Parts: sequence; C-alpha cells; structure tokens
Amino acid sequence: MQKWEYCVVYLSYTKKGVLVVSSLNDSELLGWQNSPHFSAILNQLGEQGWEVVVSLGKSSGGSTDNIILKRQKE
Repeated sequence: MQKWEYCVVYLSYTKKGVLVVSSLNDSELLGWQNSPHFSAILNQLGEQGWEVVVSLGKSSGGSTDNIILKRQKE
C-alpha cells in the first residue's frame, strides 16, 4: 500500500504584489522569500519529490494562498 506525506506551502503577497513563500509546514522559510519567480519555488520542491495536489486561493479579504503538495513516503 502506498503511503504519502503532505506539505503545505503558505504564500503571501507584499504590498507591491510580489509573491513570497511565508512558510512551509508552519516553519518560516526566509531564504525562499527572495525567489524571483513562483515557478522557481515549485521547481525546488519538485526536485525534492513533491507534487502539487491542490492550490487554495485567497479567502475573501485574505492575502494568503496555500499550495498542498504530496510525495510518496519512503
């Protein structure tokens, strides 16, 4: 039976509209906040075996998006 582990990426937007990763599984990731493109962040996670399952957009009046990823447990 396959077993999965999940990862939640919390994204936020600066006042200038720049997308930044604010945390990964509730741990702040300061080094990733300077990534110029969101695709670079996804590519880094893909290299670690993560696959996007769903993207949850902003809630009404919110400024945060969430991306849920999974990868097979070893």
